[in-house]
Amino acid sequence: ASDGRTDEAFAKLDVFARYLPDRVKAQAGLAAVRAGGATDRQFDTVRGWLDRVLTAAPADGPMRLAEAEFFTLRQQPERAVEVYTKLLERDPRNVVALNNLAWLLAGDAATAPRALELLDRAARE
Repeated sequence: ASDGRTDEAFAKLDVFARYLPDRVKAQAGLAAVRAGGATDRQFDTVRGWLDRVLTAAPADGPMRLAEAEFFTLRQQPERAVEVYTKLLERDPRNVVALNNLAWLLAGDAATAPRALELLDRAARE
């Protein structure tokens, strides 16, 4: 997918899907859509994999980070903010969540002070 061949990446995932856990498919699918050029169907496929993993393990921090990134890639920053915020309630020292949430909040003058606070917390961790 990083070479602009997102369709081929998803075709490979389809070939090996029955051998791969949903967690691996979700992470690989997220990497493919992150590269750009993904279709709505491909995003929906990744969302399905994420949903299955998160249904089985709702407190899985790395998969919650993946979910937040998914929402960011789907141009749904408010949903990403919600996921990062909930993740930080459970794990207030999660540097990735602190950093990514700060980036999402930094562009709005109303939330920029909170973004600075989050970055300060991340730097201390």
